[in-house]
Amino acid sequence: MTVQGGHLKGLKFLVTSRPDPALAKLCNSFPPDSVCFLQDVSQEQADRDIMTYLHDALSKLHKDLELEELGRKANGLFIYASTAVRYISLGTTLGEQHELMRQLLDPPEIMISSEFSDMPKALAPVDALYHQILSGAFDVPNNLIPARLKILHNILCAEERISTSVAAGLCNTIHVEDMEERADDLIKKLHAVLYIKEDRVFWYHASFPDFIFAQGESSKICLKHLNNASSFTMDMSCDAASHHALLAHSCLDIMQRELHFNICNLPSSFLEDSQVPNLQTCIKENISGVLQYACQHWAQHIRKASPKEHNNILNKVEKFIESHVLFWIEAMNLLQLSQQCHIMLQQVAECITKARQL
Repeated sequence: MTVQGGHLKGLKFLVTSRPDPALAKLCNSFPPDSVCFLQDVSQEQADRDIMTYLHDALSKLHKDLELEELGRKANGLFIYASTAVRYISLGTTLGEQHELMRQLLDPPEIMISSEFSDMPKALAPVDALYHQILSGAFDVPNNLIPARLKILHNILCAEERISTSVAAGLCNTIHVEDMEERADDLIKKLHAVLYIKEDRVFWYHASFPDFIFAQGESSKICLKHLNNASSFTMDMSCDAASHHALLAHSCLDIMQRELHFNICNLPSSFLEDSQVPNLQTCIKENISGVLQYACQHWAQHIRKASPKEHNNILNKVEKFIESHVLFWIEAMNLLQLSQQCHIMLQQVAECITKARQL
């Protein structure tokens, strides 16, 4: 009412989005001067805006001539500039920031070596930047890379934004605390593309998960063996359907392992939840974050898994239904999600029925 009454003259709302068809159709109903399409912004204007941003965000380097080179490398893409800024800002001194900027401008020879015939010879600027960031984050002994990659894929495939502890728990290993430390370290090293807010991991831009989910040569990065000078390629990509199947297995294993009768040790089944003192504290203490995630999303992961994986999941689903489904319903009720149980079971039943027909 304040806006409609004209009491805040000059107030403007800026809404940005990818060109989703429904939103694009809606924008067509607005006056032409109220909509700005990114593709209509001139290259010169985009370059000027990016240089203004770089000079402000990297104030230590504002006199560095190579900052202009970084601006040219961005080629009008703000996502490149903003990701580069977060990467360079790892350096706390002028010298460190200059060195990190040089790494982006002159990637190590390993990144472009012709000995890797299966590597793409030319990458889009943002892809090349992601290569550089991932190469640094996965600069660990070879045998430690798969676990870190699984943690990253867990975060990107999760049905909701999750904490590092949940991402680690979904790896379904007995060494949970160790895996949590690896997850925390990975997020720190990927701070240019991922960030934590309210204990959950988010990504700055959708182009990063797009890069990871892309099935192709561009997702292969070059890494060095730590014990010698040789190098190797590692595919960072994630096959979403296969990983959803992996997460479905993990969720079922976690529920099978952790769910049990009267999981919160409530004093009486005759009391309404609202009558139980400190119930939320009790839930937090007895239903772990990863178990809460598994209870809420196991069915969705089965739905999103490739159909050929459904038969492999069938035995675990049958075992779960026979022995733990009532414990699951109890937990869902405590989480105030019992209304979803029927829908989830129906969805899983449809998947299993189709799998049996294959």
